[in-house]
Amino acid sequence: MEDTLVRVRNFRKMIRSDKLAFFFQPMVNVTTGTVLAYEAFGRIAHDRGFFAPSQIIPFATDVGVIGEFDLMAVKKAVLAMKAGADISSLASIAVNVSGTSLGNPAFYHALVKILEENKPVLARLVLEITDAARIYNLDEARRLLARIKRMGVRLSLDDFGSGGSAFDILKILPADYVKIDSSYVFDAREKRGRSVLRAMVSLTHELGMTAIGECIEDSHMLAILKDVGIEYAQGYVFAQPALDAARKIKYYKDHLKAAEPSAAE
Repeated sequence: MEDTLVRVRNFRKMIRSDKLAFFFQPMVNVTTGTVLAYEAFGRIAHDRGFFAPSQIIPFATDVGVIGEFDLMAVKKAVLAMKAGADISSLASIAVNVSGTSLGNPAFYHALVKILEENKPVLARLVLEITDAARIYNLDEARRLLARIKRMGVRLSLDDFGSGGSAFDILKILPADYVKIDSSYVFDAREKRGRSVLRAMVSLTHELGMTAIGECIEDSHMLAILKDVGIEYAQGYVFAQPALDAARKIKYYKDHLKAAEPSAAE
């Protein structure tokens, strides 16, 4: 117990200091090569480099400080957008917010306060909801998220199709974007998997949402996205997460040339 309390205190100090940094990765239109937004991956600096999200998020969730981490990430992201030094004034930024955090009324009110204090950049902000299955009251979350959307913030559902993201979440929450879990893209290399993925994409479109394929590694996977109608892709096929990725707007037309329609067959 004492060791955990020490780790929590150290964690809080780090996220409130300049040790919390963002690595950015683009979400790219698979037809035009334009960037929809840059996802901001929060990482904490230490002597040997940076702690990866897999080292941060589980700990923060387990000890009950994930809400503090999410709030600090949103706050630092919008302030960086306003400053314009590390983020282009043309770039939109997607910041992860846990479903666990959204289930806490205190978190929601603190989040709204941050957003109200940074209205000039809200049109460029995307809140990406992770672990949506952890939201214990979906109807309440829908009401609260609708208020955030009215402020101009866009919403995205992460990992749709994985064990933690059921269809009722897609039906209830007012998302603008839906990230299709990478396992469905991998499975789409086979005919049956392709049919399942196409049906999922069709559903998102019927609900007025835009689909994003994540963890896209090569031109063959990119071609699959185009074949089934997924509009945007994110992954190493374009770029690894980097500290300076959002500093200057880049277009990825050259990356698309390798993904000819025949590659999806």
